[in-house]
Amino acid sequence: MHYFSSPASEAESVLELLCDWVSGSCAKSLRCLRIYSFIKVCPVLEKLLNNCPLLEHLTLSKLTELRPIPIFNEIKTFEFAGCNFAFTYVDIELAKKVATMFPNLRVLAFLDVSWEPVMTSLLKELCNHYQRNMGQRHKLSLYQSFDDLEK
Repeated sequence: MHYFSSPASEAESVLELLCDWVSGSCAKSLRCLRIYSFIKVCPVLEKLLNNCPLLEHLTLSKLTELRPIPIFNEIKTFEFAGCNFAFTYVDIELAKKVATMFPNLRVLAFLDVSWEPVMTSLLKELCNHYQRNMGQRHKLSLYQSFDDLEK
């Protein structure tokens, strides 16, 4: 079993694995991607996932980096699984940028994340975003627990 020396090294390895796996014929048929290991959200991941025309659901969990802010046009459902870990600065940045990152989002789930400051940052940003862009989006559903999301 391989143990990583740091979250950043695990994130790099996961990104390399995804590049090898998704860059082939898998990209044409991938509909759902759930990543629970450390990952960095970067231009490489953005390009990789935007080349998957059927990909509509994305789950991310442990983020090590979120620079620059990527745009995932095809994602309709985004789940951020906090796994009951302590929040990080990157989690707060994600909460503040989720509306920009996913312009066609219809379902958003932030599961097992700390209410303060991550969820309050998310709610403030969503309210501000919708006030600035009234009428440009359809309904966005928010879910607080996995049981609600399954219904």
